[in-house]
Amino acid sequence: MNPLGYIIPMTELGQISIEDAVIKKEVPILEGDATLRTLVNNMVRNKVSTAIMIDGDKQQVITTHDCAEQIVRNIWDLDVIVDRLALRDMFNKYAETTILTFDKPVKEAVNALLTYKRNFVVEEDGTYYEITAEDMLPLFIIWEDYINEKQIKEAMSTQFVKVPPTQSVASTYEKYTSKNLTAAIVTNPAHQPIGIVTNRDYTVSYQELLNQVTKIRRERDMKIPVEVVMKRDVIFEFQEDPLSTAINTMVENDIGHVPIVDEDDETIGMIYKYTLLQLMVELDEGA
Repeated sequence: MNPLGYIIPMTELGQISIEDAVIKKEVPILEGDATLRTLVNNMVRNKVSTAIMIDGDKQQVITTHDCAEQIVRNIWDLDVIVDRLALRDMFNKYAETTILTFDKPVKEAVNALLTYKRNFVVEEDGTYYEITAEDMLPLFIIWEDYINEKQIKEAMSTQFVKVPPTQSVASTYEKYTSKNLTAAIVTNPAHQPIGIVTNRDYTVSYQELLNQVTKIRRERDMKIPVEVVMKRDVIFEFQEDPLSTAINTMVENDIGHVPIVDEDDETIGMIYKYTLLQLMVELDEGA
């Protein structure tokens, strides 16, 4: 029985181990008195979106989602939370941490990701490794014929948030998180995608945000536009293309979101990593 409390059926995903399905990406381990700058710099250096904080006998998984929340909520005091506030004072919920082992079926990893909608870690000999939704996407090769035949428009979500590049970073974050989404599409006046912003973009762009805060701190009525943190080389796909095209794009670029456009390049939907994981479970269980 897995940590989520139900039996793993012997489906395709039930027969593949986590170790056989993912590339090991070691996450940084930091003490509770480390700073947010140290945390983010270590994440960037390790090319991961997850870290472990050890504080006495307690440990907590911290993700870029957690970092983005702190950065946006404290945007005008960013210099304080980046360099002067200890991690234990920012991330002190000590929520139940999902830690699996590499010998577990990959189905457990998929179920954990779908249940908690956040990264988790796998422990091996005292070292921790990141597991993300993006790591699971190559498993779609099991259903290669299906994703080649299915069009993107049949799998995309029509629930998405689009904002102009002048939208503030804070309101953009609020817009998509309030809908339980994990990204926003930045569009031009013709509603064509010109950028995308995710929790990771808020996190890795903290220095650019800090520069903006320092510049306009005395005029708090001024906003920091989302174009400061958005990823400009946005990759989008067309609704009529095979679903395999979008999945391959996500795997090759290690991204979790792909905007979908029509024949006029107008944004009409989004492919989300967790939507694909839900589809994977349905295919695996023959739904």
